Amino acid sequence: ATIIGIMLVSSSFAYAQDECNQSPPDGMQEIAAFSIFQGNYSNGDYPFSLKYGRWMLCKKPETIENYPKFNLANQYQKLIKIYTEIGKSKEDPSEREAYIDTALALYEESFELFATTEEEKYTLHQRRGRFFLENYSAIPDGLQKAYTEFETMFGIDPEKTTQLASGYYIK
Repeated sequence: ATIIGIMLVSSSFAYAQDECNQSPPDGMQEIAAFSIFQGNYSNGDYPFSLKYGRWMLCKKPETIENYPKFNLANQYQKLIKIYTEIGKSKEDPSEREAYIDTALALYEESFELFATTEEEKYTLHQRRGRFFLENYSAIPDGLQKAYTEFETMFGIDPEKTTQLASGYYIK
C-alpha cells in the first residue's frame, strides 16, 4: 500500500507538470494532436510527443474520430516509454524518479484498464518485468520486482513462460 501511495503521489507530480486536461493542447482536434504525438514519438522527440499525448491519459478515449486503428492500450505503452526515456535523461534524481514513477503508475492503470484476460495480464506482467530489469537502478528493489513479475507470469502460464525466449524467464 505504501509503494502504491508513493507511486500515486509521484505520478501526480509528473502529471502536474501540465494540469490534467482532457482536451488536446493548443485547441487542436484530437486527430491532429494524436498525429503530432505519433510523429514525434516515432522520431524520438519524447518531450514534444508528451505535450501532445498527455491528454489521452486524462480523457482515456476509446476512439479518435477519423482514425479507426486507435488503440488506447498501445498509446499507454508509448507513454510509458516516453516517461521512462525522459526520466533517464534527467540529471536531477528527483525529476528522474518522478518520471520513472509515473511510468510505473501507468503500468498500474494499464492493469486496471486493459488486463481483462489472462493473456493480457501475462503480457503486462512481462512488459513490467522487463521495465524493472531495464530500470532497476532507478527503482528500489527493482531486480526483485522484476523477478516477482516473472514468477507471476509463470503462475499464469507455466508452459509458455518455460518456453518463452528459450527459457530466459525461468533461468
